[in-house]
Amino acid sequence: MHLIHPDEEIGRGPEHFNAKRFGAAYAYTLDGAEPDIIEDENFNAAHADITIEGVSIHPGEAKGKLVNALHLASEFDALLNPEERPEKTEKREGFNHLLALNGTAESCSFHYIIRNHDKAKLEAQKAEFTHAQAVLSAKYPKAKIILTLKDDYRNMHEVFEKDPRAVIHADKVYAELGIKARHEPIRGGTDGATFSFMGCPTPNLGTGSYNHHGRFEYLSEKDFKQMIEICEAILKA
Repeated sequence: MHLIHPDEEIGRGPEHFNAKRFGAAYAYTLDGAEPDIIEDENFNAAHADITIEGVSIHPGEAKGKLVNALHLASEFDALLNPEERPEKTEKREGFNHLLALNGTAESCSFHYIIRNHDKAKLEAQKAEFTHAQAVLSAKYPKAKIILTLKDDYRNMHEVFEKDPRAVIHADKVYAELGIKARHEPIRGGTDGATFSFMGCPTPNLGTGSYNHHGRFEYLSEKDFKQMIEICEAILKA
């Protein structure tokens, strides 16, 4: 049984997926770009939430007393590897992405997403956050630094190493259509990763759309029509 499931973006839907009721041996999501790419690998993902409570006092009387939470946030970020930022990484290189920072001199909170295709390297990146918390807590005993680390999703390639049927089927269909399929890792996530670990191996295929999540996102009519042809062939094979 082969089914095509269009991906969605709110990020919570897969949690309610019932693989047993779904009943498919495997499936496919459509959330990629180029029609010739089959994606069976994605990031392992985690996130970090940090809250810093400093010591606020009138700046005119601040010497030796003020602990500026915003400055500590800057120091925290500086303790992380500067080469592990998304603007400096590509392919299978992981990153720590400072996504949001809000607050005042008295108190601030900030949020990172942490990504790596390699599970061991992701754990090493998470350790950097624990180290940064320890260093700043020792340096600024009057401040309170709260760190919460949480795993989000895993690299679905683990599943396909054990059950490659979905990938083999797609490769066969692409070859029959005269398309030389490329296998590239997703530098992001996909609902298919969650489905895969719930018992329904689900690689990701293209859509013919590009420049995702930006004002210049567009859909190629030619590539989109080719994806329709590919999906029809997958269902018929």
